[in-house]
Amino acid sequence: GTINEHTTTSEVVKNIIIPVTAKLGSCCYADVFPGGPKRPETMMTHWWGNSFLSVVKAICQHASGKMELDATMYSEAELNKTYWLCIFGINQHTTICGTPWNPCTCGHAKRLHGLGCEM
Repeated sequence: GTINEHTTTSEVVKNIIIPVTAKLGSCCYADVFPGGPKRPETMMTHWWGNSFLSVVKAICQHASGKMELDATMYSEAELNKTYWLCIFGINQHTTICGTPWNPCTCGHAKRLHGLGCEM
Protein backbone atom coordinates (compact mmCIF):
# COMPACT_ATOMS: atom_id res chain seq x y z
CA GLY A 1 0.00 0.00 0.00
CA THR A 2 0.90 3.62 -0.22
CA ILE A 3 0.87 6.30 2.44
CA ASN A 4 -0.07 9.94 1.92
CA GLU A 5 -0.90 12.83 4.26
CA HIS A 6 -4.49 11.56 4.66
CA THR A 7 -3.65 7.91 5.43
CA THR A 8 -4.65 7.03 9.00
CA THR A 9 -2.72 4.80 11.36
CA SER A 10 -5.61 2.34 11.14
CA GLU A 11 -5.27 2.20 7.35
CA VAL A 12 -1.51 1.57 7.63
CA VAL A 13 -2.20 -1.43 9.87
CA LYS A 14 -5.08 -2.74 7.73
CA ASN A 15 -3.53 -2.18 4.29
CA ILE A 16 0.20 -2.64 4.92
CA ILE A 17 1.17 -4.26 8.22
CA ILE A 18 -1.41 -7.08 8.34
CA PRO A 19 -1.00 -8.12 4.67
CA VAL A 20 2.83 -8.02 4.78
CA THR A 21 3.09 -9.96 8.03
CA ALA A 22 0.43 -12.48 6.92
CA LYS A 23 2.68 -13.41 3.99
CA LEU A 24 5.63 -13.88 6.35
CA GLY A 25 4.04 -16.16 8.91
CA SER A 26 1.88 -13.76 10.90
CA CYS A 27 4.58 -12.05 12.94
CA CYS A 28 4.92 -8.51 14.21
CA TYR A 29 6.13 -5.94 11.67
CA ALA A 30 9.27 -5.16 13.70
CA ASP A 31 10.43 -8.72 12.92
CA VAL A 32 10.66 -7.82 9.23
CA PHE A 33 12.44 -4.45 9.59
CA PRO A 34 15.82 -4.36 7.85
CA GLY A 35 18.30 -5.58 10.45
CA GLY A 36 15.51 -7.06 12.57
CA PRO A 37 13.90 -5.65 15.69
CA LYS A 38 15.81 -3.13 17.80
CA ARG A 39 15.46 -2.21 21.48
CA PRO A 40 13.46 1.05 21.61
CA GLU A 41 14.80 4.11 23.41
CA THR A 42 11.50 6.02 23.44
CA MET A 43 7.84 5.01 23.43
CA MET A 44 5.48 6.88 21.13
CA THR A 45 1.72 6.58 21.14
CA HIS A 46 -0.87 7.15 18.44
CA TRP A 47 -4.55 7.53 17.74
CA TRP A 48 -5.96 5.11 15.16
CA GLY A 49 -7.76 7.88 13.24
CA ASN A 50 -4.82 10.30 13.10
CA SER A 51 -2.73 10.85 10.00
CA PHE A 52 0.11 8.31 10.16
CA LEU A 53 2.49 10.87 8.67
CA SER A 54 1.72 13.15 11.64
CA VAL A 55 3.01 10.39 13.93
CA VAL A 56 6.11 9.98 11.76
CA LYS A 57 6.65 13.75 11.80
CA ALA A 58 6.37 13.83 15.61
CA ILE A 59 8.97 11.05 15.86
CA CYS A 60 11.34 12.92 13.50
CA GLN A 61 10.88 16.14 15.47
CA HIS A 62 11.51 14.36 18.77
CA ALA A 63 14.58 12.54 17.44
CA SER A 64 16.15 15.70 16.04
CA GLY A 65 14.82 18.41 18.32
CA LYS A 66 13.99 20.33 15.13
CA MET A 67 10.58 21.53 14.01
CA GLU A 68 11.46 21.71 10.30
CA LEU A 69 11.58 18.50 8.31
CA ASP A 70 14.18 17.93 5.63
CA ALA A 71 15.58 14.46 4.98
CA THR A 72 19.10 15.87 4.51
CA MET A 73 19.29 17.63 7.89
CA TYR A 74 19.49 14.66 10.25
CA SER A 75 22.71 13.40 11.82
CA GLU A 76 23.61 9.72 11.90
CA ALA A 77 22.87 9.67 15.64
CA GLU A 78 19.40 11.14 15.07
CA LEU A 79 18.65 8.64 12.31
CA ASN A 80 19.68 5.74 14.55
CA LYS A 81 17.37 6.60 17.45
CA THR A 82 14.82 3.87 18.08
CA TYR A 83 11.15 4.23 18.99
CA TRP A 84 8.43 1.87 20.18
CA LEU A 85 5.20 2.28 18.23
CA CYS A 86 2.78 -0.51 19.10
CA ILE A 87 1.53 -0.97 15.54
CA PHE A 88 4.99 -2.30 14.64
CA GLY A 89 5.85 -4.07 17.89
CA ILE A 90 2.85 -6.30 18.49
CA ASN A 91 1.58 -9.19 16.42
CA GLN A 92 -1.61 -7.81 14.88
CA HIS A 93 -2.66 -11.37 14.00
CA THR A 94 -3.12 -12.29 17.66
CA THR A 95 -4.91 -9.06 18.52
CA ILE A 96 -7.06 -7.18 15.99
CA CYS A 97 -6.98 -8.94 12.63
CA GLY A 98 -9.98 -10.96 11.63
CA THR A 99 -12.33 -8.28 12.95
CA PRO A 100 -14.75 -6.44 10.65
CA TRP A 101 -12.43 -3.41 10.50
CA ASN A 102 -9.25 -5.49 9.95
CA PRO A 103 -10.15 -8.48 7.80
CA CYS A 104 -7.55 -11.23 7.66
CA THR A 105 -8.01 -14.94 7.17
CA CYS A 106 -4.90 -16.07 9.08
CA GLY A 107 -7.05 -17.83 11.68
CA HIS A 108 -4.72 -17.02 14.61
CA ALA A 109 -6.27 -17.38 18.03
CA LYS A 110 -6.76 -13.99 19.64
CA ARG A 111 -4.82 -13.29 22.84
CA LEU A 112 -6.70 -10.40 24.37
CA HIS A 113 -6.14 -11.28 28.05
CA GLY A 114 -3.48 -12.91 30.20
CA LEU A 115 0.21 -13.58 29.63
CA GLY A 116 -0.10 -14.02 25.86
CA CYS A 117 -1.72 -10.61 25.39
CA GLU A 118 0.57 -8.03 23.77
CA MET A 119 -1.72 -5.05 24.30
